Amino acid sequence: MKKTGFWRLIVVVLIVCLPLSLFAGCGSGGAGGPGGEGDAAGPAPVPDGLQSEDAEPGSGPSSNDDAPAGGPSGNGDAPAGDDNGSALAGEDNAGKTLIVYFSHTGNTERVAKQIHEAVGGDMFQIMTDNVYPEDYDACVEQAKQEKKDGFRPVLKGGVENMDQYDVVFIGYPIWISTMPMALFTFLETYDMSGKTVIPFCTYGGSRFGDSIKDIKKLCPDSDILDGLAIKRDGGDSLAADVEKWLRKIGLVEAN
Repeated sequence: MKKTGFWRLIVVVLIVCLPLSLFAGCGSGGAGGPGGEGDAAGPAPVPDGLQSEDAEPGSGPSSNDDAPAGGPSGNGDAPAGDDNGSALAGEDNAGKTLIVYFSHTGNTERVAKQIHEAVGGDMFQIMTDNVYPEDYDACVEQAKQEKKDGFRPVLKGGVENMDQYDVVFIGYPIWISTMPMALFTFLETYDMSGKTVIPFCTYGGSRFGDSIKDIKKLCPDSDILDGLAIKRDGGDSLAADVEKWLRKIGLVEAN
């Protein structure tokens, strides 16, 4: 009986201890071992250059729309120069040639500068006391009303000693089928008798419109040469077109 009880005790101990030892062995992999539940590997670092795909605000292409034909058209960049509207001395032929221009948004000024580069002389930008609206529709309405009323805008500054100039270029955008009314003010202010007057314009659809006829009425005793009509800003061919025209009217010698 005593031996039987001893072996029963041994069997009970083995039954209890054997599963405990097996359980402990299964967990011995630890935190870093295979199958462990320690520190999990984090996500791989992202290179700096790939962290942001957003472009800087304002870095995309911008639009530069010209005014459509029919209203105050064909003037692109904002005009530069003397805000008081004064003649600027050129390097060549100064005192003989004057380039006068009105430019609402800049295309006509671009043509004027190209002419100046070719023939020299002085430049005068016509500017009005009351600035025209930047909004296209508002500017069209004002131009229509001024033409209907025969309005003469007041100009800033003036040309000193117009008598010294023999050749006067007159540049403008086509507004409501003719020159802006500021050009009427200018040509009625100065006596162009005996001078050579050369028109040039920028346009969106109607080329010179009635402007040449109007210039001839305002300058009856002037020699009016063939003008140059440039669509909008003239594009890449502007310099060549201006030079070809100046050769044709005899202001630049043929190569």
